[in-house]
Amino acid sequence: MNPFSPDVAFLIKKISYVAFAIGTLSMIAIQYSRWLSKNGVLFTGLMEFIDSGAAFLFFSGIIFIISLVFKKGIEIQTENELTV
Repeated sequence: MNPFSPDVAFLIKKISYVAFAIGTLSMIAIQYSRWLSKNGVLFTGLMEFIDSGAAFLFFSGIIFIISLVFKKGIEIQTENELTV
């Protein structure tokens, strides 16, 4: 049985891209809400929901590194199958 498959590596990479997009959109939303609040719009409790942008960016970086490990594992696995 092969522990590394291209489907799993693709899924992990896709998860990292989605987490990066969420983190980026969250950071943009935070800056936009600060700009709106400076211009007189009041938000009650909004920062509780969109304040985790940095956590998603960190999460996306970690998951992307894991996807690189999976990619290298697939390369080693296919090389090992060819030498046997």
